[in-house]
Amino acid sequence: MAILNERIKEMRIKRNLTLLQLAELLGVKEATVQRYESGAIKNIKYETVVSIAEILNCSPVYLMGWSNDPYIKEALAEQSACRSYPVIGEVAAGFGSEAVEEETGDYEQIPIEWLRGHNPDNFFVLRVKGDSMYPDFQDGDHVLVHRQNSVDSGAVAVMLYDSEVATLKKVRYKKGEDWVELIPRNPEYQTKRIENWDLNECRVLGEVRRLIRIVR
Repeated sequence: MAILNERIKEMRIKRNLTLLQLAELLGVKEATVQRYESGAIKNIKYETVVSIAEILNCSPVYLMGWSNDPYIKEALAEQSACRSYPVIGEVAAGFGSEAVEEETGDYEQIPIEWLRGHNPDNFFVLRVKGDSMYPDFQDGDHVLVHRQNSVDSGAVAVMLYDSEVATLKKVRYKKGEDWVELIPRNPEYQTKRIENWDLNECRVLGEVRRLIRIVR
């Protein structure tokens, strides 16, 4: 459950509102509010978060997890509508197989609504290198990545394998089978199939959630 879901429930209870009462004020069904609080609805629109905050007499920034002050002033709330993330140039395997992130010195301002209620600390911004994912992802693009150690088959993820630098690829696998394929978008590159014991040297660093294209 994301912090957004927890705080909606927390503030609803604090205001002595039932699920039904909040639903009626929002103009939705009671089951919808229950799904907001349980995390069953993962992508709550920012406009909806603002409406809920108004009803619960708190700041949307608090509900989103950007502040621990439920009554943060609106001016500060507006400033907090974006979060600054350092742009990572490379992610490589370091000592003890820990991922080592190399920052470029650049920063990307990410709107909080892009995080969809997830913990802001679980994201990073990576600069795309090379053209293996062209034309979907081009050299120099930035991607917003959610840190996680697994993805669904078909997702685009940042993968670390062979104890080398991480790569951006589409991931394909079948549950119960000992293989995974890292698939480039550019037909000039070949799919890399990792199987059996080599899977021990392969891991997911995160799933790509947003493309940020730099237009000059």
